[in-house]
Formats: sequence, structure tokens, C-alpha cells
Amino acid sequence: MDKCMRKGPLIVLMLLACSWVNAANVEDKTDRFTGIRSVSYKPIPEKNGYSVNLAAYFAKNDPQPIYFLEILTWSNKWRYLNCTSNAWLLDDNPEPGLQGKYENSMGGSATIERFVYEPDRKVLERLVSAKKAEYKLCNDELEVSKTDIDGMRRVLEATK
Repeated sequence: MDKCMRKGPLIVLMLLACSWVNAANVEDKTDRFTGIRSVSYKPIPEKNGYSVNLAAYFAKNDPQPIYFLEILTWSNKWRYLNCTSNAWLLDDNPEPGLQGKYENSMGGSATIERFVYEPDRKVLERLVSAKKAEYKLCNDELEVSKTDIDGMRRVLEATK
């Protein structure tokens, strides 16, 4: 196999890691040029794994952020290209405030898929306070990890 083709997924993940400095931690920074403040928790999942990420963006002089929730996964093949349905359960109850949009990209042989949500703060507070938070992507049922819940909780605490 060509050396460049073998390293393609690694290069994509390294680029993602560079753009998400201290990815496992909450990062709080303000852009010097635009004045936009961002508070984010964006871990990178292992291959074939999933992470649930949260970012908040404050426009200059605006006390209320816009939140973006993301389910991120990557592998060597498409999993959700032809089936993009997604739903959430919080403590076994459907959460209608989480309706995601499917996005994808490729780099080398790495296929990156994400479901992106723009929930309001009340929905996120329900999510991080639930005893059990689950999501379903097509036919895959998964539970949000305690680590991801803690990271999202820290973003909400930093954006009060």
C-alpha cells in the first residue's frame, strides 16, 4: 500500500487535534480580532468510537451564547450516509429539543461523520442533569459517556 495512503487517516486526525488544542478539556478563549468568545469541549473519539461535543459562541458584547452540540465519529467507511435519522432519550423520555443535521467529510481513508444540533440552554441543562442520556443514530443506540457529560457541564458552568 502506498505510504501516503496509509498515513491519510493519521494526518486528518492530527489536523483535527491541532485545531482542538487541549481537546479533552474545556477551552475558553476570545478572538482578539473579532471579539468573539468561544467556550468548548471537543474531544476526539477513537476510531469507530463516538464523542459528544459542546461549544458556545458569544458575539462581541452579547451576554447570550449560541450553543452547538455535536456527535462525532470517524472510521474507514460511511455508516450514516444513507440513514441520517437521529433521536435522543433523557431518562428514558424523548427529547424533542434535539433535532440534528447530518454532515460528513473525508480525508485519505478516514470518514468523519457528525450530527450537529443548535439546542437552547434549557435543553442542554436537561441533558447534563439527566441520570441517563442516550441517542440513536439510524439503528445504533448509544449512551453519552460520563466524561462527555462532565465536559458539557463545564461548558454550561462557564457560560452562565
